[in-house]
Amino acid sequence: MSDSYRLVIARHATAASVAGRPDRERPLSSHGEHEAAAAGAWLASSTALPDRVVCSTARRTRETWDLIAERLPADPPVSYEPCIYDNDVDQLLELVRGTDPDARTLLLVGHNPAVYQLLLVLTEDHESRDGFPTGSLAVVDIGVPWSAAGPGDGALAAFWVPDHT
Repeated sequence: MSDSYRLVIARHATAASVAGRPDRERPLSSHGEHEAAAAGAWLASSTALPDRVVCSTARRTRETWDLIAERLPADPPVSYEPCIYDNDVDQLLELVRGTDPDARTLLLVGHNPAVYQLLLVLTEDHESRDGFPTGSLAVVDIGVPWSAAGPGDGALAAFWVPDHT
């Protein structure tokens, strides 16, 4: 097996606007449910099937992960991390660095702007991406162990965006 690792960064799918409910408890909209299911189908057909998953504890990220997971051929271990909700790129990078080295592919389900910033930091590619739409997936190949991952250690292998029409 090679020494490369693969990080799949997922931004939660489109959430519904629910008056009087805390932001953490916003569910997916019906369109978001479609986006998450499509993300799962794309991921299932890719070479980026996760060995491990870390997911924000916010309702919309948990629902996004559940709909992605329904389409995957395996059921990887999942940890729900409260710090992903109210985060910055440094916290996300620390989560990546703490990944078990036996995991070759990690799926991180989180929120903008930090997931987009993580993609930009790892790939040092600030020119080719125009944002990170809801429900999108970025696959980043990392050529160093998880514990050493940092700026410029990744290369964008794929970027998938759901149909937002």
